[in-house]
Order: sequence, then structure tokens, then C-alpha cells
Amino acid sequence: MSTETETLIINPYIAGSPVKDATMFFGREDVYAWLRQHLRGAFQHNAIVLYGERRSGKTSVLYQMKDKLGDPLYVPVLLDLQGMGLEGIDGFLWEVARKVVLALRGVEGIPPLERPARQDFEQNPRQQFEDVFLPPVIEALGQRSLLLMFDEANRLAEKVQVGDLPPDIFDYLRALIQQTNRVNFLFSIGNRLEADSRGSSQLFNLAVYRKISFLEQDYAEDLIIRPVAAYYRCTRAAIERIYQLTSGQAYYTQLVCHNLFTRWSKDKPAELDVADVEAILPDVIEQGTPNFQFVWEDSSPVERAILAALADRTPQYKAGVMRRNLDRAMHGVKLYPPSGDVTSGLRRLFERDVINDQEPYQFRVTLMRQWISKFRRLEWVREELGEVARQWEKIEEQRRAKAPTARERALRWAAPVLAVLLVLILIGGYFLRRESTAALEAAEARRATEVAQLIQANSTQAAESQLLLNAASTQVAEAVQSGDNEQAIAARGTAEALVALNEALEATAVSAAAVKSDSVSSDSGLNCRHGHARNCRASTQRHALA
Repeated sequence: MSTETETLIINPYIAGSPVKDATMFFGREDVYAWLRQHLRGAFQHNAIVLYGERRSGKTSVLYQMKDKLGDPLYVPVLLDLQGMGLEGIDGFLWEVARKVVLALRGVEGIPPLERPARQDFEQNPRQQFEDVFLPPVIEALGQRSLLLMFDEANRLAEKVQVGDLPPDIFDYLRALIQQTNRVNFLFSIGNRLEADSRGSSQLFNLAVYRKISFLEQDYAEDLIIRPVAAYYRCTRAAIERIYQLTSGQAYYTQLVCHNLFTRWSKDKPAELDVADVEAILPDVIEQGTPNFQFVWEDSSPVERAILAALADRTPQYKAGVMRRNLDRAMHGVKLYPPSGDVTSGLRRLFERDVINDQEPYQFRVTLMRQWISKFRRLEWVREELGEVARQWEKIEEQRRAKAPTARERALRWAAPVLAVLLVLILIGGYFLRRESTAALEAAEARRATEVAQLIQANSTQAAESQLLLNAASTQVAEAVQSGDNEQAIAARGTAEALVALNEALEATAVSAAAVKSDSVSSDSGLNCRHGHARNCRASTQRHALA
């Protein structure tokens, strides 16, 4: 029995719960420095909002506030709204008062305070809280101030929605913030959008904001190494692989390390390598599914299409995926989200710490990509989106019906060339009518030379275009034979455009040849006197137009 007790080693990593043990908390010094600055700086703020995605470490920051804030003039009190009943304004204020009294017990220099009675808050809860409860608390604090930390503050809006709290709860808290001295308010929420929605904006627009995001690499590596230094070491490659998988996201780093410790405890080797990290990934993906699924369900249809396309193309483009390749991936399974919506979706995914902020795009957390690749493949997402995807496809079909074909685009390109040629001919004719017969003959000779050069250049361009067309046709055949439908479609589009260009060049060549033929056949016209010159020039122009 004693042997079993001696070999029992508790896993130090915490996967899913806030970090309450200071020895397992790493980093965030910049957050606490920022808080000190805004609590006591020249521009003092008594309303602060910490925001960040689910399991980003917000609650852990609040739990460590007492030890990490480093300011003895503030007494932090954590109010976990997720664990509070929040039944009516009277119940809410009574719970706040009760937790404040409990938190102040044992704080050095603060005498015991009377525990508030529930019935005292039933008649006029707001007056009871402001005029009866707070004054003795503030007096007991002496020179110190109270820091009320409301964790999961989005719960207030949820309770308003279901009718458990009155809609004016936010106005009341706003007034309390503005009118109460020596009491500071800190709220933690999921993201900035929660601060601007559902009636809560009038409260949170008083506050200054700080985002809680990923750990810096040095602190992430401390989390990987230091808690297990007495048991085993990780190779440098293993440490870098863990960081590459998690990017220092606190929850996922804890989750990977928790599973790595469990693997170590079976044989207790002195060192763990990349192979050990790879071996635990299936368990990590499975255990992280609730959080991955939350990110997925919190995403709009456009964002889901982007995520699935990014996961699909990342193995092919390891350095990141360009926007055009995301579009091709989505179009390959008949997903056609509007371009503007894709741009907005990319920006929101960045704001939520899911992807990076610019091309080439990558997942911030590689584990998220692995989960999507396994459970939300691109072709499955097409079916998941259902009617939304069908609406996108309908809009795309309408757009294509209105868009010019490759032939039309090529002809539009050729039309200005023909127009310029015609204008040059007309201008030449105008000046020729004003010249003497000798000058007229010289001008005609020059024009004939220019037309010949134009025909030669057009012939060269037509030959080059034909070579490109032959190459594109070969690419189409090879792509069809290899089964690469995307490459076949792209090559076929190129070939169609080249066919249209050849037709336009041929039309240009015919026009130029007609001009040359008319120029040669009009030698007799060149000998006409000035009285007949106008008729001769008109004949030449009619041939050119023909």
C-alpha cells in the first residue's frame, strides 16, 4: 500500500478549469501592468472590461488578481455570475453584498462585517445596497478601494432576455459606477460584440478594454517545461511542436501537456520527444471537441465555409492559403458565398483569434484545423449549409448569366484596336486631301508600308496566339486524363479566351488586308487631279470600312 502511495503522482496540468494555483499560472504580466496603469494612472478608470474568446484565460487572470495585481490599495472581489442565481434585482444585489462580505473576511486590517440578510433587500434593493450596505464597507477599507470583478458579465444580458433581471439593470450599474467612490468595476466578457449588443452598450461604453489572448512564446514554454521539470524533460523539437499546435493558447496548451503527462506516467521515461506529442493528438482532438464545436457553432455560414476551405487547402499550401485558393476550394464543391461576405468573414475570424489577419491565411491553432479536417470536411459542409448554399449558388448562376463570355471579352479588347486603325486611316485621308499630288503619292507609299507592317505584326501575334491555344488544348487533355477537374476547367477557360482572341486578330487582319488591297488598286486614283481626289479618297475609305 505504501508503495502505491509513493508512486501516485498527480497530473499538475489543468484542462478546462480556471487556474487557481499560482504555481501553474504563467505570463500575463503585461495585463496586470495595464490594469495598474488604468486603476491608478493619471486618467484613472473605475470601469474596465477584459474580453477574449472562450477559455482564453480571462477567469484565471481574475483568480490571480490578489497576488498578481501588485497594488495593496485595491482589494479584489471575484463575482462569478455563472454560479449566481441572478433572480431579480433584489437577489442579484444581495448575492453581490454577501460575496463581498465573505471575500473581506481575513483581509488584514479590515474588521468583520455583518453578513447581509436576504429579506433586507426585498423592499428597496437598490437603496439597501447603496445607502445601507456600501457605506460601512467603504469605511472598513480605510485608504483602500474595492475592486468588484464580474466574471461572465454576459450573463446579465442573458438574464434580462429571459426576464429574470429588469432591462434597466445596465442603467443602474452605470449610475453606480459614476456615482460611487472607492469602488471599481471590472467585467469579463466573451468578445467586443457582446459589449455592443442586447442593451448592455450603455454600461460597457464607460469602460476601457483589454483583450486576453494567447500566451507569449516564452511563457507558453514555461508552462510546458516547469511544472514537470522534476519528472521528465521535453526535447526542443517536442516543445516547438506543442507551441506550433497551440500558438500559446492557454487551454489547448494545458490540454496537450495534460495528455503528455498521462502518457509519461505509464513508463516514466526521462525524456519525451515529438513522437510522444504526435501519439497523444487523437486524444487531444477528442477531448477538445466541445471547445472546437463551440467555435464552429459560433461561426456564421460564410465563416464555416472559409474554415472548411482553409482546412482543406492547408496541407497543399503549408505556408498559408491565398484568398483565391480559398475561393477555388469553395467553388469546387459548389459553395459560392458573396465576395464581400467572405471578406467580412475573414476579418471576424481574425478578431476571434481563429485565423491570422492577412494573406496567406493560416489557423492560429493547428489543433482546430485538425479537428475540422476530421469532423467538418469541405464536402460535408456543403450539405450542412443546405438552403444557404443553394441561395449562394442561385446568386452565382445569375451573376454568370449577366457576365460577358470569354469570346465577348476578347472582342471587346479587339474593338478599340480596329477603331484606332480606322481613325488613323480617316485622319490620313483628311491630310492627304490637302497635299499636292506628289506629296499624296509619298503619303500613300508610307501608308502602304505601315499597313504592311501592321499585317506582319498581326500575323506574328496570331501565330503566337495559336501556339498558346495548342498548349492550352494539350493542358485540357492532360488534366482531363489525370482527373484534375479544377486544372481542366482553368485550362479550358484559357483556351476559350485564346480562340476568341484569334478570331479578333483574324478580323483585324482582314481589315488591314482590305486597306492594303485598296491602296494598291488605287494607283489610278493617285494620278487623279485635285478635282477627282475627293471621290478617290472616299472610295478608299469605303473599302477600309468594308
